[in-house]
Amino acid sequence: MSHFAEDNSQSDSQDNLENSLSQSLENDANTAAKDEPKSAYEACVLSEAAKVHALIAKAQQEARERALKDE
Repeated sequence: MSHFAEDNSQSDSQDNLENSLSQSLENDANTAAKDEPKSAYEACVLSEAAKVHALIAKAQQEARERALKDE
């Protein structure tokens, strides 16, 4: 397997892991919100935290794609 193919495979695995983690965090936030009543503040914090995690995952993915493109 070439170096590029290994990097691409690792990048895909990391992308899948980050997407899975992001989905899991969102699902956890949604489940927690349904399981017990939260204050408006707590609901907002959970929602914003899920958004931040999704944005971080997206930025990391875009950075890896740019790095691969520059190689």
